[in-house]
Amino acid sequence: MEQPIPSEFAAFVHDIATRAFDNLGTRVRGLETPLRAVVRSWSKLSRGEKARLVDELITAAQGLPENAEEKAARRPVKRFDPEDVRKTLPAKKKKSGTRKKRS
Repeated sequence: MEQPIPSEFAAFVHDIATRAFDNLGTRVRGLETPLRAVVRSWSKLSRGEKARLVDELITAAQGLPENAEEKAARRPVKRFDPEDVRKTLPAKKKKSGTRKKRS
């Protein structure tokens, strides 16, 4: 059963996230293009809009099931009989028995 995030921790995350994005806004030129667009958009938000956005992110994170990434990454693995696969592989080239010696 999932437990809600304590309000003190949510406030801490809220404060840290807001400050982190604000600090990134001062170094936007050194960022890669996709992130640059996000940080520029963040910089244009009012203080209240920033607070609401971070609150929404925290709420969304609370709704995710644990190990959501691991479950999404798992795919069934097909297993094949080595004898069946061997028939579909290209023929191996035979190595010649003579090698040149290095001097």
